[in-house]
Amino acid sequence: MFIYTGGNTKGQPVRGMRVYREFKRYCKEAGISTSRTLHGMRHQAFTTWIEKGFHTAEASYMAGHSSQKVTEKYTHLTVKRLKDKMDKLHN
Repeated sequence: MFIYTGGNTKGQPVRGMRVYREFKRYCKEAGISTSRTLHGMRHQAFTTWIEKGFHTAEASYMAGHSSQKVTEKYTHLTVKRLKDKMDKLHN
């Protein structure tokens, strides 16, 4: 997500507490609650992709997961998605 742009680590991923601090800084700049987490936002992205019609295999590929099973752990059934599908059955 974050790549160093200079110095001895140019082109390398930023890790650990540095990622945490940068993420919180970007949240603050964007007006997003700093209680949000990278993991939580990533999880929300998977859920949104699937709710918008992406197949689990597609979401898995976009997330860079090693298998579709990994993505399935992070997705969950939502009431909205279930209601939308049930409504389609009745139309």
